[in-house]
Amino acid sequence: MNSSTKCKFLYPEVDGNYGQLPIIVFTSVSMCISIPGNIITGLTILRNFKLRSEPAYLLICSVCVADTLVGAAAQPFLITATVLGMKRSCILDKVYFVLAWLSSCASTLGVMTITIDRYLYIVHPMNYTILMTQQRATIMIFIVWFTSLLFATMPIIYYNMLALHITALSVFIFITSFMTYTYGKVYFKLKVPSTSLPFSRIHGRKTKVRTQASRTILMVVIGFFGCWYPWVIISLLVAISKQQNSSKANITPSSFIIKLYWIFLTLGYSNSALNVFIYSRKNTILRKAVEKFLGLKIRNSTIVGYSLEKEETKKSKLNESKSTMADLTDLCRRFAKLNRVYPQKLSNKQVNSMEVNNYVERTDSICKVDAAILNSSLIFLKTY
Repeated sequence: MNSSTKCKFLYPEVDGNYGQLPIIVFTSVSMCISIPGNIITGLTILRNFKLRSEPAYLLICSVCVADTLVGAAAQPFLITATVLGMKRSCILDKVYFVLAWLSSCASTLGVMTITIDRYLYIVHPMNYTILMTQQRATIMIFIVWFTSLLFATMPIIYYNMLALHITALSVFIFITSFMTYTYGKVYFKLKVPSTSLPFSRIHGRKTKVRTQASRTILMVVIGFFGCWYPWVIISLLVAISKQQNSSKANITPSSFIIKLYWIFLTLGYSNSALNVFIYSRKNTILRKAVEKFLGLKIRNSTIVGYSLEKEETKKSKLNESKSTMADLTDLCRRFAKLNRVYPQKLSNKQVNSMEVNNYVERTDSICKVDAAILNSSLIFLKTY
């Protein structure tokens, strides 16, 4: 029995007559977006102490590593398979299988861990810091990659058992179904109005931030489903048909279902590039961190950029100090006015609330004060 017969595995053989160029071009563009985008996002999280201290961003970094592996390993093999055909090399077939399943499983399980993190953050906000810590996030990342490696390497021993591939795809469907259920709980939790009305204003901003973060993860999940589920359905159809009887199923490289298979597989791999756009557009904190990281890298690469960066840093510090002095002076003047006009009628809470409401009304000209007036202003503020 020759090698091409032994390599009857879930991925069908490639026929060179159904349009290789669109798949090659689309995959190449996706690689050019996925590899640098995910590397920059991952490095931004690892270099930023605040971001890498948050469990959610550690999980995002794990997904970035998986998506980078998709673009750097799985997609080049897809182009090779499209041009040469899997049936020409059994070893190449197995290597592609391992890399494809390792990267796709790590990305799938990574998105699932992010969904669990958002579920705990929104449904159980009081216990989130106890349930989700940096150490537990690291353990989850280790489990994700160990499980992905297990899924990718164990079928090599039973390479020709299509039932094993069907089981792997069934597990994939179970994971995505669990993600759908979890995010459904998150969605209904956000839709239910809060019953603690006295604290609604206090927690209003936190709720808004939670909602924005959850919308970002919702877009990640929807993008994941839209990219990968068509391929999963086609793969199940091909696997079941081959397991029953390939001759009756009439599955050939030129059949319509095989054409859909390779188109949907290309679409699934493009999910690694889609996540970069979702993170950079919707996650404000991560977007600003990436912009700062890129700005520092670009400016530090030239002498002129480095000097401009130092000059802008000095100007920003000077402007911050001037703004702080002006704010304290303006605040002191308002307190002094209130103290002269209403010495007996206003309590501390009334003064503070009135000052907070009037603080937003800036005057056009702010008087310059020296250090003595500033110190007296601070002493005056401490008394109230």
